[in-house]
Amino acid sequence: HPVICPVDEIYTDRQGDEDGEGHPAYQPFQISNPSFSQVDKAARCITSLPSSITAAVLATGYVCRPYRSAVQRLRAIFTWCSER
Repeated sequence: HPVICPVDEIYTDRQGDEDGEGHPAYQPFQISNPSFSQVDKAARCITSLPSSITAAVLATGYVCRPYRSAVQRLRAIFTWCSER
């Protein structure tokens, strides 16, 4: 099986003005005054997880659950993944 480079795939498939599914981004999020300290703190406190947890349940039930904005969810996922 060939090795896929995810960054190259993004550059070939996306133009920069669409969401993850390829649809136009009508309401891109605005980051005027980001304060991610609480998001980072909460993501770092996620420690005890069941051994049979799926990625979808982890993301929706643990990492992203307290946040409504896409930018906060993205930051929580980034912090959790980068520090694990």
